[in-house]
Amino acid sequence: MKIEGLVGAKQVRYIIALMSLAMVGLIGLQFYWITTTITLNKSRFKQNVHQALEKVATRLEKHEAIYVMKSSADQMSGQLISTLDSITRAQKTTSSLTYELQFQVKNGIYSSSQSTELILEPMAKYDIRDPKIAWEENQRRRMNKSQIVSIIAEKLFFQNQEKPIQQRTSRPVIDSILREEMHNKGIMLDYDFAVFNHSQKNWFFASPTTDSKCLVETNYCTKLFPNDMRNPDNLLCVYFPTESKYLLGKMAMILSSSIIFIGVIILCFGAAIYTIIRQKKISEVTNDFINNMTHEFKTPIATISLTREILQDPSVQKNTEIANRYLGVIADESKRLSAQVEKVLQAAKLDRKDFKLNLKSLNVHQIIEKIIRNSAVQVENRGGQIFTDLKANQTIIQGDQVHITSIVSNLIDNANKYSPQTPRIEIQTQNTSNGIEIKFIDEGQGIPKKVINKIFDKFYRVPTGNVHNVKGFGLGLSYVQSMVEAHHGTISVESEVGKGSIFTIKLPFKQPNN
Repeated sequence: MKIEGLVGAKQVRYIIALMSLAMVGLIGLQFYWITTTITLNKSRFKQNVHQALEKVATRLEKHEAIYVMKSSADQMSGQLISTLDSITRAQKTTSSLTYELQFQVKNGIYSSSQSTELILEPMAKYDIRDPKIAWEENQRRRMNKSQIVSIIAEKLFFQNQEKPIQQRTSRPVIDSILREEMHNKGIMLDYDFAVFNHSQKNWFFASPTTDSKCLVETNYCTKLFPNDMRNPDNLLCVYFPTESKYLLGKMAMILSSSIIFIGVIILCFGAAIYTIIRQKKISEVTNDFINNMTHEFKTPIATISLTREILQDPSVQKNTEIANRYLGVIADESKRLSAQVEKVLQAAKLDRKDFKLNLKSLNVHQIIEKIIRNSAVQVENRGGQIFTDLKANQTIIQGDQVHITSIVSNLIDNANKYSPQTPRIEIQTQNTSNGIEIKFIDEGQGIPKKVINKIFDKFYRVPTGNVHNVKGFGLGLSYVQSMVEAHHGTISVESEVGKGSIFTIKLPFKQPNN
């Protein structure tokens, strides 16, 4: 039995270790997968934001280029009108072409190419007598239309680059383009933004609620007007206050399902470990119970068998007195055997909750005094004594007489059995607010703290060392607890090794209707 138990314990430890390793591995893989997914989502989000910012910078630069080209066309148109005026003054006449050009230029019915063709092609037919005007006209004729636009545009570009950022764009323009590009990338998220100028060490276009510290620490910045040659110091920075919440929200389904699965794994693992340990414990307790039951049954059976053989002796049969004495032994041992069987059956009924209390009014003090009279003989045979201190004034309770009697009897018997020397047992009673309290005090061997929580377990018996002089199945205290709770009461124990134990029972005066 010891070798088998040792092997079983090792197998249980190996199983638990392997299951623990497997569970840790599964949870580790799950966390690794979640972490990797979060990292990928952050990387994808960062990439989309940077692409959106670069698109914003490109569109702002295009907007400025369109503005510059329009301004250059406007300036060239002004030069066309000035030239036509010079021609008109020189010739002191106004042709229909001059009126046509002036009308088109002033009313915007032209393009830069059309205007250039109008000034370069027809002017050759004009009779210009002033040498200076003739020279200027000749120079203009030498310049093609693309050169005129290019020179004006280049001049305006350089002039525009020297302007402060506030004069080149505005917060509403940046916000409109930024929001559009963010939405194009699927980023429906609130943000704050501002433009930082390195040379001035200052922020522009920041809203009053913008946290500049968060903008400084943000990873989302891009260069504005990247093709600037004279003022390349402007950075557009964006900060998302709810970025973490947004990214976690996108993974809410994955995270919640992972947490649920991990929780299920942990619960199943805990349940499996609990079941294994419990089954192992039940197996050990059952083995002890079978050994105890075998011993408890074997003794009366052996006694009955031996007595039967003696009674078969003709000489004993002739002596009526001796025969009756042996018949009495058979009767006592039969009762003892029946009592042991009844205890086992009673324990089975308790497990199945297959019992019903026969409630009626009981006098607790009368029950205690009756049991003391019956138990005093056993205690006194060991040189012991039972004392009482019955202070309860109200002693009538509702209860099952059989079970209340068995509760008191079991606790007195328990105190007697676990008193290694002369038993000294004291029973005290007092009233509580809604019932009666009964204390069973002994000066026995006591109960170790490490096992005090196990004494109410079925089949458990407090270890008494190598000497197994305490008989029983370990069902007494389990039965007592079950019956006390069935009467809606409580039981507790205080104990110190070598000094004894105190069992305290509290029973209500009345039982609930149910």
